[in-house]
Amino acid sequence: SRKYGKILAKGRGFVLNPRQKIITSLLVMSILNGLLYAIIVPPWQAPDEPFYFKYTRIVVEERRLPNLRETSAAGHPPLYPLISILPYFLGAPLGRKAQLLLIRLMGVIFSAAVALIGFKTVEVIFPDNDFIQLLVPLFIIFNPQYSFIGASINSDTLLVLLFSLLLYQMVLVVKFSLSWRRVIFLGINIVLGLLTKERFQIALIPLFLLLLIEVYRKYRPILFVFYQETIRPKFILTGVSLFFLVWRWLLIEP
Repeated sequence: SRKYGKILAKGRGFVLNPRQKIITSLLVMSILNGLLYAIIVPPWQAPDEPFYFKYTRIVVEERRLPNLRETSAAGHPPLYPLISILPYFLGAPLGRKAQLLLIRLMGVIFSAAVALIGFKTVEVIFPDNDFIQLLVPLFIIFNPQYSFIGASINSDTLLVLLFSLLLYQMVLVVKFSLSWRRVIFLGINIVLGLLTKERFQIALIPLFLLLLIEVYRKYRPILFVFYQETIRPKFILTGVSLFFLVWRWLLIEP
């Protein structure tokens, strides 16, 4: 019938192309792998897990930010514990173990996003190398240490996600150009990273180098003229002056 034909036509629209199948497979593998770690690892056996959970509990139940005497996680920026409020609320009716598992699952989702970003980043760098495009995300997904941390309650899960996003945007800038849209995204990315963990400051170094490269690429003719007409003559004059000063000093010294 005509109605049945329309249903079939709509169904065909959900057929995945090869690239979408790869992305879907990577996400499914990452989530299943993370779920195993989140379920099998006993409660509070991951690094800093009790401290971040306590941070979120104090924010939700006492409506305030904790101090360092209450939890060592208070020594870090608050973005991750604040994001953890949602799974904490959702698991509240089922008890502490459910809350623990749901916050861990949030990290699993972050880790799956990192694998996807890794695939997208390598796809930009090596657009014709299918092997490398698959190798990098598979390495991320099945790295035991990363899988263990990614399936725990730890701000490093969000830190790695934001740093991966930053690297992806930097690769896009290098390959294409720096647009206002990317400037805004990079700015938001940096702010969120600094609100997650102070170690994100290290990302400012490659970002600064990237901006220097972009300025050079965009204004290279102007910089070349400026170098030829201004910088180079001063370098030559300074070099000649230093030569005569050193030569005079050598003659005067016994």
